[in-house]
Amino acid sequence: MTQAPDPGESNQPAPDDPGTGDDPGDDIEESPTPDPTSAPAPEPEETPAPDPTPVPLPTVTVTVTITVTPSPPSTGAPQVCTRGTSRTPLTAAKWAKEMAAGKAAYDDATLTCYLSLVAKASTVFPEVKKAATPAAAAKILKSKASAKKKAGLDRELLAAWLNWASGARNITAKVTGSATLKSALTVAEHHRREARTTPAQISRSTTTLRKHVNK
Repeated sequence: MTQAPDPGESNQPAPDDPGTGDDPGDDIEESPTPDPTSAPAPEPEETPAPDPTPVPLPTVTVTVTITVTPSPPSTGAPQVCTRGTSRTPLTAAKWAKEMAAGKAAYDDATLTCYLSLVAKASTVFPEVKKAATPAAAAKILKSKASAKKKAGLDRELLAAWLNWASGARNITAKVTGSATLKSALTVAEHHRREARTTPAQISRSTTTLRKHVNK
């Protein structure tokens, strides 16, 4: 005789019973399927093409020709203009011959040097009379004017300065009495520049230079 089930019992399997229920595979959690993304797939980066092999540039050779002009031969140091070493004073007439072209014992360079020294020391040449060249000096020295005229004083005054420049007369040497060449030249040039100088004063200075300096 079959026993009727107890109404307090349940026919459903116990929840912890591993032997009952559905397929065991139903208890495994399924991994969530990733949602498809809506962003476009990234495009692959383009790989730059390799640089072409560099072409070697042609080599250019430039030839430069330099012409060197040779320097002129050295002529030595420039000549320095100084007083001469003569011991013989000359008269105005002899200095006139020295200044004449082709008749001078001194060369033109020496005569020009002497005239430049005169121009630096004198207050008459070239301020009152021009005597920068031998030709200009010759005209003054050839003057035939009398001792009472200024042209005669110019002649003896220039000759006296040339005797100093040539070394024949020293500026401190006595020429007459207590008068030195310096004092005689100073007085003569003063008489030559002064407009009110008397003929007697001009004659006295002219005679002093002609007799005591230019001989």
